[in-house]
Amino acid sequence: MGFSHAGQGHEDEQGQAGQQQGMGSLLAQDLPHTGGGPLLKKLSRTPRGMLIYGVPLPMVGGDMMEVAQVLLIALQLFAILDPPGSIPVFLALTEGDEARRARLARTITWSILGLMVVFALAGSRLLTALGVSLESLKLGGGLLLLALSFNMVLGDEGDGGGGDAVVPVATPLLVGPGTITALIIMSAYQPIHVLLMAVALVSALAYACLRFSGALIRLLGETGVKAMSRLMAVLVAAMAVEMIHSALLAWGIAEK
Repeated sequence: MGFSHAGQGHEDEQGQAGQQQGMGSLLAQDLPHTGGGPLLKKLSRTPRGMLIYGVPLPMVGGDMMEVAQVLLIALQLFAILDPPGSIPVFLALTEGDEARRARLARTITWSILGLMVVFALAGSRLLTALGVSLESLKLGGGLLLLALSFNMVLGDEGDGGGGDAVVPVATPLLVGPGTITALIIMSAYQPIHVLLMAVALVSALAYACLRFSGALIRLLGETGVKAMSRLMAVLVAAMAVEMIHSALLAWGIAEK
């Protein structure tokens, strides 16, 4: 009996070890920081410091991974667009007219959605046509975004006059050179359906900020709205530094 119990215990230990080894193999297929697996192949197209690369994600299925990608891309685009920073100009255009505010919010939203979709779809082709490498665009775009973040901190709102809803709010205040550069770079690394979903989401968020800009001003005050814009500037500056570092890393100038 003693021998049988000992043999059974040894078999149980071997079974548990086999299960742990099998689980380890399964994790090795799914975790981004280990070798192999479809998830790694999906993430390998994302450069260091950009989008979801290096961000720990839960062990979930492919659908949840796409949701995480969409949310993180939308967060980056929202930071670059900085809709809270456009609220003062938008309020100056509408002058307290709620009907005009709703109409202009829709016009601006459709404009920025159309512009972002165009550059998301044509970004890679545009690079090829111009003969510009992705690393060069990262360096130039990173410097541009860094300058944009400084501009956001300094609070340069642009020209608030005029009655055109597309200029200056939709472009260049929202969809400016920084947004265009980011979309072109993202289009080279992300599945197009993921990028388009993120574009649609950030357009909806921009519409909400503009449509309810009066309520946001009353709720947060001008100081609160400016604080949100400054926070967006910090995020944009961080993304700019990562883009510059990624370009220098590709050229062998910088180290990890």
